[in-house]
Amino acid sequence: MRAAERQRQEVLYRQTGFATAAMRWDGVSIIPMQFEELFGRPLDVLMAAPFDTVPADRRQQVIDGVAQAFATESPYMDVELRLLAGSVKTRCLCVSVPVYDVAGRLSEQAGFLQPLSGRPPTISGSLRQGLEQCIEGHRIRAARGLLDWSMMTLAAARGLSFSTIRCLEENGETRASPLPPRRGRRPAGGRRPLPDDRQRHDPPGATLRPARGALPRPHRRGRGPPPKSGRR
Repeated sequence: MRAAERQRQEVLYRQTGFATAAMRWDGVSIIPMQFEELFGRPLDVLMAAPFDTVPADRRQQVIDGVAQAFATESPYMDVELRLLAGSVKTRCLCVSVPVYDVAGRLSEQAGFLQPLSGRPPTISGSLRQGLEQCIEGHRIRAARGLLDWSMMTLAAARGLSFSTIRCLEENGETRASPLPPRRGRRPAGGRRPLPDDRQRHDPPGATLRPARGALPRPHRRGRGPPPKSGRR
């Protein structure tokens, strides 16, 4: 299954420039080989400092935005300038969404990056799962934007009438979400780590290791005083 998904992602990248990545709740980040070609940099360089693909004058703003989304388990979407292969500045759509398991626990943050010149892709896998999970209550409007769906498209996908979707979206702030409350969604043993400046490539048969990097991570309760950070 994983081999088939990797092959599908390769075909998708060739056709649309669409590349996906994910960060598990425990801090393990997974990036595909396509990122090496997309940015024209060796994987070990991307692993060491992925935010270096953002121009220096925008880098801290992007880091802060991603960190905030990860810390609050919120969808993230922005159009960012990225330095692609050949140091060409290109406007890219960057999206990430939290993905929950059947028990309502956070399992990973899935996302994608695509140059705006690329064709709209067909989203699948955990990324689509996360986007569809956002289509509940007050999250409907944001998720529609991430999927680039009209109300009519969403109504057809969910088997609901257009008027129902419009009503749910307009009254989303007062509608209870069927998903469990955010508190307690994380698996036992720790809080959601923030994204960092080190990523991990997931080749076949590889042993994944937690990424370590420059962004501070939430302090776990009961583990003594929080560590001091050298970055602000």
